Amino acid sequence: MGKLNFTQISLNSQFESLNCFRNINDIFTDTLLVEILQRLTCIDVVRSKLVCRRWKSVILETYFAPTFIRYHDQLSTRFPMPVTLVYQFIFWHRVVTDEPESRVVSFSDNPFFKTRKFNLGFLPCFRSWARHPIWVTASNKDLLVCYDTKKSTQSSYYICNPLTKHLVVVPPISGQTRVADTAMGLVVSETGMFRLVRILELDSDDRFEAEVFCSEKSEWTKTSITSPISFRRSWHFKPEATVINNKLHWLINSEIIVVLDPFDDKELLCRVINLPSEINSQTAICIGSSRGCLKLSQLTGGYPNGNLVIWSFRDIVTKNWELECKISLRDVGFVDNLYFENYVCHMVEVLGFHPCDSMILYLRIRNYLVVCNLGCRTLEVASECLEDSTFSLGTCGVFPLVHPSWPSSLVSSRS
Repeated sequence: MGKLNFTQISLNSQFESLNCFRNINDIFTDTLLVEILQRLTCIDVVRSKLVCRRWKSVILETYFAPTFIRYHDQLSTRFPMPVTLVYQFIFWHRVVTDEPESRVVSFSDNPFFKTRKFNLGFLPCFRSWARHPIWVTASNKDLLVCYDTKKSTQSSYYICNPLTKHLVVVPPISGQTRVADTAMGLVVSETGMFRLVRILELDSDDRFEAEVFCSEKSEWTKTSITSPISFRRSWHFKPEATVINNKLHWLINSEIIVVLDPFDDKELLCRVINLPSEINSQTAICIGSSRGCLKLSQLTGGYPNGNLVIWSFRDIVTKNWELECKISLRDVGFVDNLYFENYVCHMVEVLGFHPCDSMILYLRIRNYLVVCNLGCRTLEVASECLEDSTFSLGTCGVFPLVHPSWPSSLVSSRS
């Protein structure tokens, strides 16, 4: 009896599988292949480009993405677009005065990030061993803008999709850069053209300078922006912009909101939105968007004695705010009573709004990221920032991502 050659059996099995795939692939018409591929998730379709040249060619055809989107849009009423919240913070020990470190944490209802941890390690500038592994500066749709934390004046920006790991490198700007003092914003057109905007500082004037990167020209330009009012020299703003209808919104001094349209190359003007007269500028304010509507929230006091108010900006012509919600935190309870007992009298920070559900608000209570459901009057812990809760935390940026059925595309002359 001959000796079995397991290597030969294994090779024969591989050849048979390959021939079987070739035979099946020959049977598939392009139309049938599209019908099959459009039923997958976008991340599976991206991976399918590696199967063979023909599959990649079909996926890259101009008709494929619109067909894929139409199919999944029909399911959007049953399966809303997944959302990921990216939260960047600094932390330091309460006793030892060490140099603060920064971290990025997230929570998501995207099935992919539920099975695989959200990670920006694919970026060339990511340094896991550093005190500041990476700096996130802006978001729009399903895209993040990240920055190298090395002490260099020649660092690039990276616009990336954390789901597909596709990225575009934006060349550096010459000159000294301090990320913490820089307002950032990203807008993307339907055709994939984009503008990346930086504002380094405001002066006591009705004009300020913005640095704008244009994807078509692949270059940075300095632009002087005119404002209808003069700014105070001592100004403070949250560096990340809220994007609505491809316009950037920044909260300035907890007093006004500055609106800029980076695609409007002719006007070079910004608009100003005044806050509701009832708002106290001495108390922390959070702005954001939900379902394309500009929103503002303010929370006074800790848990459970605090009061939360939410306003919506609905009328651009009259510039009127509408009071949407006013609620006492005593009327909102944790889903898990254990958390209710642990966090009595702790300070609460409003982080942002759910992009697709106006009844959902994101909070931070001490070391935890919490989802507040205003409709159900519930609080639910979604994520823990650090395993060691003895550290103090400070918010650096909050970046919501909305994952459409087909990932956003970027067009750059460098790509």
